[in-house]
Amino acid sequence: MSCVHLFRRGLAAGLTNWRAKPWRWQLHAWPCPLASHSTTLRCLAIASASSSGSNQAASSSVDVAKVTLRPPGSGSSEEKAQKFFVHLDRTLELGETVELSAWGNTAVRNVLRAFVAATKSVKFQVSWDSLGRGTESHRSLRFVVASGLPWEKYLENRSKNTQGLFVQGKTKHLQLARSVAKALEAAPPEDAKAIRVHTFLDDENAVGNLVKGLASASAVYPYHELSCVANAVCPLEDPRERLFVYVTGTASGIQPSITGASFQAMPPGIGAEPEHVRKFNEAVQDRLHRGDRVTMECRGPDAVLHCVRSLCLLQGHAASFRVSWAAISRVSNKTEISKRDQGMNVLQVQAERGPTWDDFNATNFTKTDRLVVAPASHVQALAWAAVKEVRRDGAVSLHCYSDNTSSVNVLMKAIATVPPLTGGQKLICIPSFGRVGARKDPVLRVYVRLDREDTPEGMRDVRAKSDGSGVA
Repeated sequence: MSCVHLFRRGLAAGLTNWRAKPWRWQLHAWPCPLASHSTTLRCLAIASASSSGSNQAASSSVDVAKVTLRPPGSGSSEEKAQKFFVHLDRTLELGETVELSAWGNTAVRNVLRAFVAATKSVKFQVSWDSLGRGTESHRSLRFVVASGLPWEKYLENRSKNTQGLFVQGKTKHLQLARSVAKALEAAPPEDAKAIRVHTFLDDENAVGNLVKGLASASAVYPYHELSCVANAVCPLEDPRERLFVYVTGTASGIQPSITGASFQAMPPGIGAEPEHVRKFNEAVQDRLHRGDRVTMECRGPDAVLHCVRSLCLLQGHAASFRVSWAAISRVSNKTEISKRDQGMNVLQVQAERGPTWDDFNATNFTKTDRLVVAPASHVQALAWAAVKEVRRDGAVSLHCYSDNTSSVNVLMKAIATVPPLTGGQKLICIPSFGRVGARKDPVLRVYVRLDREDTPEGMRDVRAKSDGSGVA
């Protein structure tokens, strides 16, 4: 009996599920679906417009129903997983909208297993779905899914000779996201900006990292809108089943929303290896692009310089930051503070994604004065001078040579000193690099204005006294 006949018999019975392989069809008999296990990763599944004519006629007159299913998570039996596969496939075939919630690698893997076991190929998009909690471990993933082409047509039409990225259980999902974004940018246009990401289907951690990487890739600059199709392959030479996710990307230009999550970064200090500095810059910039807040504790002038440079090198957007004095803290519970460092104050920088560079460069900088910072500049005097300009004109620009570590350190210390001097008046800053003079010397420019959100209400409209002292 031909594969087509088997396929039709499976649909008629409603008890079979198909999985496309590059070289053959496989028939699986699943038990009847029941309610599945509760988790927290959410997936929105929408039936394809390529459904049968009867389904199209029905959906044109009646709104598509919304069904909530939950993929089985940790501790669930294989029988429950099989029932979930059938239930999801039948629901998609009925043309209904399906919402799936899952949290954890087991639930994520069962979602992917349901996709590759579906009657037709399944197109999906995945992104982080914040639950209002600060850490990524308490954030779920959101899938938007649609029934795609029949497997044989999909295998005929998908992009060939695409770059492959292999994922392991130890793969960092943010590094994978960066690799996906770079691979899509480098893909030739004739390949429809397509790549494939693959791993072993029985490796739960690797499958989880793969999905998390795809969820983060859309937030890596330049922002892409990803469309994915998952397929399972079992090579003849290897009994382990492999999961392939074919990814196509198109430039979206849509910046991710602010997540509310906070990321702690430690700027490299003196004598840091170039590779360490590169990884630090990429980590900070990736987090800012995706909408996280980045907190950095700068211990020493070199750490301050690396911190500021990482913010200036952000692409697409400027970075806005606040800096304050803070007591030194431990990086982790295993890190002890030496007696010499106890009681030491350090510069703590809190950075967020700011306006686009185009919007920031449209600022009329001629309305504000410029203060030049040198290594010998007095920190407290510079702080008062900055406060005077901000109170009078609303903003001020602080300039220094960007390759002079001492000057950058003095500049940041002066901004951090403003709140203690003024009783709580805080500043928000946007840094950028530039060139000056005939030799095109590199300079750091920090545009400073009053932070009306964190400044006490009674001090927001304070103006400098007429005597020009700058002291309130």
